[in-house]
Amino acid sequence: MTHQLRGREAEERQITHMLHTVAAGAGAVLHVEGGWGSGRTRLLREAADAARRRGFTVLDDHWPPGAEPAALVGARAWRGPVLVVLDDLHHADPAFVRSLCTLVSRLRDRPLAWVLSRRRHAGGPAADRLFAQRYPTGGRLDLRPLSARAGRLLAADYAADCATGAVGGPADLLRATGGNPLLTVELAQAVPGRAPHSSTAGPPSRVRACVQRCMEELSGICRQLLQVGAVLGVSFALSDVTRMLDRPAAELLVPVEEALAADILACVGDRLIFRQELFWHCVLASMPQPARTAMEQEAALLFSARDGAALPGPPSRATAPRQNAVVLRPVEGAVAPRWPQPQPRPGPPDAAQARVSAAVRSILQGRPREAWASATQLMGDFALSPETKDTATAAALIALSLLDAEEAAREAQDILGDGGHPAVSAAALMARTVLADQAWSNGELEEGLRLAHAATQPVRTATPALWRLYPRLALAQKLTDVREFAHAHSVLEQARQDMHQDMHQDMQQDMHQPVRQPVHRPVRPEAEAAVAIVASRLHLHEGRLSPARQEAERALQWAHRAQMQPLLPPALSVLAMIALRTDDLPAAAAYVHQCRSLLDAGVAAPRSAQYAWAELLLAAEQEGPEAARALFSQRFPCQSVRLLFAEEAWAGAWLVRQALAMEDHKGARTLSAHVSRLAAENPGAAVLTAGAQHAQALIDQDTGTLTRIAEQHPDPWTRAWAMEDLGSLPAPGSGADDAPAHKHLTLAHAAFNRLGARRDAARVHERIQALGTRPAAPAAPAAPAGPAGPAAPAGLVRRASGWEELSDTERTVAHLAGQGLTNRQIATHVFRSPHTVNFHLRGIFRKLGIRSRIELARMTPHYPPERAPAEETMDTAG
Repeated sequence: MTHQLRGREAEERQITHMLHTVAAGAGAVLHVEGGWGSGRTRLLREAADAARRRGFTVLDDHWPPGAEPAALVGARAWRGPVLVVLDDLHHADPAFVRSLCTLVSRLRDRPLAWVLSRRRHAGGPAADRLFAQRYPTGGRLDLRPLSARAGRLLAADYAADCATGAVGGPADLLRATGGNPLLTVELAQAVPGRAPHSSTAGPPSRVRACVQRCMEELSGICRQLLQVGAVLGVSFALSDVTRMLDRPAAELLVPVEEALAADILACVGDRLIFRQELFWHCVLASMPQPARTAMEQEAALLFSARDGAALPGPPSRATAPRQNAVVLRPVEGAVAPRWPQPQPRPGPPDAAQARVSAAVRSILQGRPREAWASATQLMGDFALSPETKDTATAAALIALSLLDAEEAAREAQDILGDGGHPAVSAAALMARTVLADQAWSNGELEEGLRLAHAATQPVRTATPALWRLYPRLALAQKLTDVREFAHAHSVLEQARQDMHQDMHQDMQQDMHQPVRQPVHRPVRPEAEAAVAIVASRLHLHEGRLSPARQEAERALQWAHRAQMQPLLPPALSVLAMIALRTDDLPAAAAYVHQCRSLLDAGVAAPRSAQYAWAELLLAAEQEGPEAARALFSQRFPCQSVRLLFAEEAWAGAWLVRQALAMEDHKGARTLSAHVSRLAAENPGAAVLTAGAQHAQALIDQDTGTLTRIAEQHPDPWTRAWAMEDLGSLPAPGSGADDAPAHKHLTLAHAAFNRLGARRDAARVHERIQALGTRPAAPAAPAAPAGPAGPAAPAGLVRRASGWEELSDTERTVAHLAGQGLTNRQIATHVFRSPHTVNFHLRGIFRKLGIRSRIELARMTPHYPPERAPAEETMDTAG
């Protein structure tokens, strides 16, 4: 029976795309690499079946030794489409691989699809050269371990009762496979039919045979490295292996690289770890008992000499020194599904708890893959206490959320659904928080808030401090996004109390010291930095720039001190926003550049639209709306736009404003429709509804809606921008009164000044000057109404419409536009932004009573670009 391919959906999509390209007449080459048991052969078989269904000629038979690739492909290459499948090229003769490399290059323009597979980095220089070549279509697939969810589905395909989910049962055993497809299948097929075993039983025989076949394909020195490492523990230091083998570390470099490439070992900090705990058990079980006992005694002497304490007899997991996390557990009772399991160890934290803390530090220092590998290994350790396994599960889930958010959400659903984690456990809290973050990213604000509240509801003092802090900060961040400032302050204050009250206990546990008395100790830098980041964003949205800057700089100091690179981009983005508002563009550019450099270097920062948003605002200020639109298309694909609108209530209106400045009315309507759809999906999110109304009001020039937003919106920035929008709307007619626009812009100017937003205030001041209105002279005594009509009202006096009405800046802009310059070119001449130039042009058209640049070009030659002295005198008198 052929089962569904599990956990390789992305790889299948890439193969389908390649076949579609070749069917259209192009050539393609797909390189497939992976470690042992990664499922390369199964994936190639699926590719061949998919090609046959599409009418391809498939060449996937075993090629005889000494065969020439050109003779085997033959004339079929010219009749296409053809799929050529070659597996295990690391075993092929180097001459064959060299000929294949030449043939693939020569036939690259024919409708041929090549799928070439080898074990990762194996096969020598000829294979390296073949797999180093790059082709326009096809690409590269590197098969990594399956996710926990895919592993459970794969096991269920082969044995239904391997997915029962019972703690310590078959579902728990699957974690020991480390996501290796071959081990998962072998274990699933071996477990169901087995009778209960005694404590002397070892791993299933078919699993041991599978591991033995893998070991036989390795070099002798690599096998020796793995055997000695297995005696030292599932996690071991290479320095200990060098002492056991009496060899320099340099001689072990090649076998270490071989084991890493085969996905047998992984690097976690300065230690090596078996990726599959089941593989480790099988290596131990395969060793002759006398040799294993002798090596265990040597290891005990090694540890005794290094740590200064004798170990009674062969080292076991319970007595191993803390420098060797999870070492030397007896094989008996470790893997089979019904074997007796060791009881949880009471007492102070052990080395496993230190590994959980190390995994958390790896996350905070930007190494989520290391953290995930280490924590996942701990999750499969049956000898750990439930508390340690719970925190390991929480750490693995956080790390996975930084690597693959969608997979993390599926894992979170499994954690909450299996009933094995109490509501107050660290794993359950992290699962709810991960689901809340995923909902927020999808634009599901109501669901995200519900889940974020649920993640903090069961929190109590029994929950470890670190795992109480994270859900509270996530909730405070979401409350800030929806502008519920008072509630956000309350949650943030509770987070601060938790941090200062309980963090010293976790620190003592990390140092393997018992808690003697509740003395106050300095808090962890990661907690200080995380709290400061959330506080800085809260102050920024409240319009309190000085406290926001202080908190963001404080977060940077803590993050730099503890080398926590993932916390740098959030703090830098806040500082960039503050610099933009305070008219310090060089500083804003520096912050944006630092943030982008970290993200481009692969730093696993928390998921947020703020990094690209700050970059987009800077581009608009420096280069104008056109550059901002290009960057928006690049930084914000369809799905991430929803996250932007969720985090920034005024982003939709800002984007519509930029589109209208470029006279892109279609783009403005598209953006407004997108925001409106998101608001309709979240009817309870008032901030989204207001954002959609603001965006549409700009298109419709709806003064009533803009007035309501300017007076009632909880966000002070949105209120100020709405007031500016009211003053920027074109007047109803050529001779209309500018007094309302002047009033609204004056109010906006005052609002930006209160916020400390110097750049925004300066922009509004320019617009007030561009209106062409001036304070009236003292009014003369009123004369009786005559034929000329009533006297002009006191207050604002507007001169007759015409060229004399224009300010100096408007005259300059008019002449440059009349010469055919674009808005961006004019902006360079007058040292203004293109958006301001567009505003000036609208005012010029209104005052001159014209509608196009063509009319303006006809008019400007007849008028001077500067005011005459007589006009200046009139202005002074007027």
